[in-house]
Amino acid sequence: MTTFVALDIETTGLDPDRDAIIEIGAVKFTTKRIEGEYSTLLNPGRPIPRFIENLTGISEAMVSKAPRLNDVLPKLADFVGEAVIVGHSVKFDLSFIRKSRILRDNDSLDTYDLAAVLLPAAGRYSLGALAQATGIILPATHRALDDARVSQALYRQLFERALALPLDVLAEIVSIGQEIKWGGDLFFEEALRARSKEKISGPLRVSHERVSGPLFADKEPAAPRPLKAVDTKQQLDTAALSQLISPGGAFEKKFPSFEHRPQQVQMLGSVAKAFNEAQHLIVEAGTGTGKSVGYLLPAIHWAVQNNERVVVSTNTINLQDQLINKDIPTLQGILDFDFRAALLKGRSNYICPRRFESIRRRGPRNADEVRLMAKLLVWLPESKTGDVGEITLSGPGERGAWTRMSAEDEGCTNERCSSQMAGICPLYRAKQAAAAAHVVVVNHALLLADVAANNMVLPNYNYLIVDEGHHLEAATTEGLSFRAAQSDIERSLKELGGLNSGLLGQTLSACRDAIPPEAFVLIQTHVEKTYNAISTALVHTGNFFQIVGEFCRDQRNDKNEQSSYAQQLRVVPGVRAQSGWGEVEVAWSNLHAALKPVGDLLTKLAGGLSDLTEYEIEDHEDLIGQLVSASRSLDEFATQTHGLVSKPEAQKIYWIESRGDDEKLSLHVAPLNVGPLLEQHLWRNKEAVVVTSATLTTAGDFDYIKKRLSAESAGEVAVGSPFDYQSSTLVYVVNDIPEPMDRQGHQRGLENGLTNLCKATKGRAMALFTANAQMKQTAQAIRGPLERAGIVVYDQTEGASRHQLLESFRTASQAVLLGTRSFWEGVDVPGEALSVLAIAKLPFDVPTDPIVAARAETFENSFMDYSVPEAILRFRQGFGRLIRSKQDRGVVVIFDSRVITKRYGRLFIDSLPNCTRRDGPLANLPALAAKWIDGK
Repeated sequence: MTTFVALDIETTGLDPDRDAIIEIGAVKFTTKRIEGEYSTLLNPGRPIPRFIENLTGISEAMVSKAPRLNDVLPKLADFVGEAVIVGHSVKFDLSFIRKSRILRDNDSLDTYDLAAVLLPAAGRYSLGALAQATGIILPATHRALDDARVSQALYRQLFERALALPLDVLAEIVSIGQEIKWGGDLFFEEALRARSKEKISGPLRVSHERVSGPLFADKEPAAPRPLKAVDTKQQLDTAALSQLISPGGAFEKKFPSFEHRPQQVQMLGSVAKAFNEAQHLIVEAGTGTGKSVGYLLPAIHWAVQNNERVVVSTNTINLQDQLINKDIPTLQGILDFDFRAALLKGRSNYICPRRFESIRRRGPRNADEVRLMAKLLVWLPESKTGDVGEITLSGPGERGAWTRMSAEDEGCTNERCSSQMAGICPLYRAKQAAAAAHVVVVNHALLLADVAANNMVLPNYNYLIVDEGHHLEAATTEGLSFRAAQSDIERSLKELGGLNSGLLGQTLSACRDAIPPEAFVLIQTHVEKTYNAISTALVHTGNFFQIVGEFCRDQRNDKNEQSSYAQQLRVVPGVRAQSGWGEVEVAWSNLHAALKPVGDLLTKLAGGLSDLTEYEIEDHEDLIGQLVSASRSLDEFATQTHGLVSKPEAQKIYWIESRGDDEKLSLHVAPLNVGPLLEQHLWRNKEAVVVTSATLTTAGDFDYIKKRLSAESAGEVAVGSPFDYQSSTLVYVVNDIPEPMDRQGHQRGLENGLTNLCKATKGRAMALFTANAQMKQTAQAIRGPLERAGIVVYDQTEGASRHQLLESFRTASQAVLLGTRSFWEGVDVPGEALSVLAIAKLPFDVPTDPIVAARAETFENSFMDYSVPEAILRFRQGFGRLIRSKQDRGVVVIFDSRVITKRYGRLFIDSLPNCTRRDGPLANLPALAAKWIDGK
């Protein structure tokens, strides 16, 4: 019977070369019982950071008389022996332990990796979250022995789950992992041994020729027929709709705690009027309005009355989930009639049964494919959607493997898959459901993909609601942009392979025994030509990007400058006029000439395979689709790069990025103005489009957003928030802090002001920054003083995810959270945990950003007409993080005196709700903020 040791360590930091172990915990066990425990504190010989002390509870006093690591290594090695080491993210623990030359030959199993396979739908994979999800009572405390015990218990739970898998699934997981070491092979072999009750010595051998039966859900009943609009529109009864959310209405009867909000009624009426009169509308609905119900009620009634589909588009997954899993089910329970709603995502979100089965037959090529296939073998029998959003993909390797199994493929067409995979193809079923739904929820990316594809992506619709509409321009820009890195192009070329590898090798292998010898010789010769062309193209790719990189370095002001941040060079006529650009053009001409035969040969090879339909070539159509897709990708790269280098279009923005010290290069193309596209495909083509958000006005009107979206003809309504900002919110503008132009003076004032403010308010604060560098500098300056006062400081520079930082901040009793761009919106922390919002600087865009610079050039007064309105929209989003409910109370502190010293500053203040306002010195801020929060 195999012996395991669950191992956990606590350290002074994350770097095994610079940090040290302060505690070791270990639990020895078998699948039947626990056989022993070992734990010890260690003296690291260096200070323990305050953050680590707060996290673990281990102080320097506790370790001052503890042994050193070298003193306990023999005992630890003796305890572990030859056991398999188990741990959560165990590579981290072993990176510290194995530095001391012990346990190097022990096999290891990572409960993180195992949980990712056996609990594919878990939202979080931290040790504590997994323990809670699996019903483990033991606490994960960031103490070594406690966490080792939880790791052992988690291993046992996961092993039980493995034993409960269908035997053919368990056997297939073992089978696909036999040739490739992927981290879970020992675990699943052990489970299969226990399941089969066979005494097997040596590695198990399960035939690769066996592929389990279908994993996809059985064919479901046919979806309802697609909607067909009535000839005569039936108008909405606005008064009856309003009554649903008025006092005594259906909502109040169903939910006694329901709050009547006049603003919600006003919004509902405006949306209903737009639908009735076939007009476009822009609606700003303040925080707390309940805007989703405000637009869903008229949308649903309109759709059902007129058998007319309404599309609702969001920018974020969170809002999508809220609509599908909360708001729409709530309305289905309240309304006295049935309606259908569907969520439709882009093709790449759905697994393709045909491609997945193809990879099952040939077997995985690397560890990432093994892990993902094992995860899918567990998940797919339970999934009704085949939507990757139901599971978690771990890292770029798994995400790359998913692209090879998703429906994002030239071969996945309605005509082909609907006939071959009807009833089991997740994409086909999702499209069927959308075609029959009254309300179809999508995201902005899919909405814009439909626009770009001339309405070939979504089922036909004439009524659209765009929520989170302040993102519509950016989402359109991103959807129509192009990016290509050197590594992307080289990987695409290399993955085509040759005679014995990659797509070309797979093509030869499939044809070898399936077609006549004379035909195979022709295919083989063609593959050889393609491989030679690829080899030539790879040489010219490296040369082209090398010359582009040298040109970019020559354009820098400081030739010795090195930075971990991206260096962006906008390619404009002046840049192309530089003497060194001629070399770029020559290098591109050579690469362009080398890429064309590759694309032509791939297309010709695909055509040759198409002519061999009478033969039974394995994965025949899939191979053709992949060859055509590869050719089109190379053609897209050639077209966009040719525009950047030699033939620019007036309505496009071109730039080159060099990221980090290793000079990773990428080429970028983006549209200059997306308004005309939206006007053509939305405003002119749809009966009614409603754009809504909490932040659409600047300087009190909709003029700016209307111009950006070419929506001048749309009606407009601004409904206020039901929150009493005058009583709940103090806006304090610091009037004696140097302006940001005085970097050192402003930074000193910010650091001192934040430190004293957060001490007075016992943390409970979030500070928003516009640049990572300033956030990092501020975090370093305030962490020591605040942690000595018992206040934990969290910031994005620590490597934790946004979700992890927010969860830690929410649950901490006294904490401060520092964030940059992603924290200016989408953060929802109601209650006392967030009582102070600090804005370090007004959130102006970086003027040298290529898109910002190019669009600024289209304005006569770019600062007032473009930069200021954009900053106001982001400023208002940041402000909205503080008050999230009627019970919330707090202080917004603006550490940028330009709001009172500059002419444009009042526009920022005037964009806020009617709050209590104070201007004053830094010295008065702490006491006043603490007094306000306490309601005094």
